[in-house]
Amino acid sequence: MASRVAASCLGTKSTSVSAVSHMQSCSRLVQKPAFAARLSAPAFTRARPSRAFTTSVRAAVGTMPGTVYDFSVTVRRGRELGGGLELAWKQGFHGLPLLRPWPPALFNLQSIDGQNVPLNRYKNKVLLIVNVASQCGFTPQYLELVELQSKFNSKGFEVLAFPCNQFGKQEPGTAEEIKAFAKSKGANFPLFAKINVNGSDADPLWKWLKGEKGGFLVDGIKWNFTKFLVDKEGKVVKRYGSTTTPGAIADDIAKLV
Repeated sequence: MASRVAASCLGTKSTSVSAVSHMQSCSRLVQKPAFAARLSAPAFTRARPSRAFTTSVRAAVGTMPGTVYDFSVTVRRGRELGGGLELAWKQGFHGLPLLRPWPPALFNLQSIDGQNVPLNRYKNKVLLIVNVASQCGFTPQYLELVELQSKFNSKGFEVLAFPCNQFGKQEPGTAEEIKAFAKSKGANFPLFAKINVNGSDADPLWKWLKGEKGGFLVDGIKWNFTKFLVDKEGKVVKRYGSTTTPGAIADDIAKLV
């Protein structure tokens, strides 16, 4: 109940209501005994504000885009003052701005050579993350990936390639064989250890990518050379199927670098 109440307060779609009005609405709910006993700070904090709400709060508080807010401070201060959220808001407790972490920063990868590579190494870069295979009908896309890397790398762009043998057993080779094949194609981008992209043992990064941008009908990866475009803030902007060539993505990349 608490999370639903918080979500209803923070998730309103009205763009004409000010941040204070939002807080007043929430305050009226919180002060009702039936709700007050159940609305804990963590539940309120977990609620995801709508874009309209965060925009209005940002304008009122003076924080920058990309900031998230922890309203547990406001809830707690309102209780201390005995007046709920509205009084806390008027007293200047507008929620604690928290810097949004770069979402992929938590992931650690393994290079094709077996070295640990924190994904944080590519922070503030535009990324095209793709599952590759050496014996696939889409393998010629390697050449276009090379072209994208050459064209945009100096502007803060990286192709990150992940060999995968889950589709048609089309990446059966050892790490050395995969590396040699990629070199024969002129690969000038980071190549990582072979992974699974579907199933319970799917790589955590790929689980996150699928969760951020689901596919048509199902979220699972359907075939080799599925691509995810991630912007400099760590947001998954687009997902592309195997039939979308890397060259066709160039305009989307150009808008982000």
